[in-house]
Amino acid sequence: MNNPKKTTSRKLGDFGEKIAADFLIKKGYKILAKNINFRVGEIDLVAEKEKILVFVEIKTRRNFKFGSLIESISKKKLQKTVSAVWEFLQQNNWENREFRIDGIGIFYDYNKNLEINHWKNIAENFSF
Repeated sequence: MNNPKKTTSRKLGDFGEKIAADFLIKKGYKILAKNINFRVGEIDLVAEKEKILVFVEIKTRRNFKFGSLIESISKKKLQKTVSAVWEFLQQNNWENREFRIDGIGIFYDYNKNLEINHWKNIAENFSF
């Protein structure tokens, strides 16, 4: 991404998703799917590591004007993600597979500083 100042939200999101996928691959994850949309919600990435399915919500920001990266993954967003995860599991007959939902935050500012945060099992503290 040459000039982050001229980047649209969609391009920034696509950039973040590529960075997140590359990050996970380097950590030993296998990417199974990207950008899956259901009526009930969406899944940014589906990965697998050590036979565990990992559904990843990715947030990319250029500043913290609207809060931290982890704060940008709201309970409402997680509820939609959980619904999409169940749809995905049912469509693939994987209802009995072990899984978790992770969050990845990408901070990429106007000076091209890059920071990646990976939060594992972000849905464990929510009751749905």
